[in-house]
Amino acid sequence: AASSGLRSTMRAAAREEDQGNKEETEEALRFAAVPACFVQFEEGGRPVSAYAGETPLDVGLRSGEVVERSVAFCKEGACYHCEATVSAGGSCLDPPLADGACARLCKYRIAASSDEASTLSVRLFAAADDLADDVPTWAGSTSEVAGA
Repeated sequence: AASSGLRSTMRAAAREEDQGNKEETEEALRFAAVPACFVQFEEGGRPVSAYAGETPLDVGLRSGEVVERSVAFCKEGACYHCEATVSAGGSCLDPPLADGACARLCKYRIAASSDEASTLSVRLFAAADDLADDVPTWAGSTSEVAGA
């Protein structure tokens, strides 16, 4: 009889642990579904939801705000095609950047502790004459017509 009481106690403890894990999982899913901030590519562009851990480059590619041509982004910081000026909201990044800083957008991640009302504004840093038809650019940027 004592062993059946022990089994019942162990089952109850396992159910409580499962319920706790379920609540933690649900909380993590709720957190993951809420944007950490927004990213705006080019002045006047539409703000795009950005989630903790994403790079601003990934946000742009996912949303279609960043256009790849025949040369792909390396996503490792070596090609410099994603170099941009941070106009505002550099605190959304991990590590944070000062407004006005130049950065390769593949090298920074959206911070988990970002204020979800914040907007990171970035502008392509490459000069229009440096861009050829095969270089990736931001959608809608004036540099996109440089090769035309």
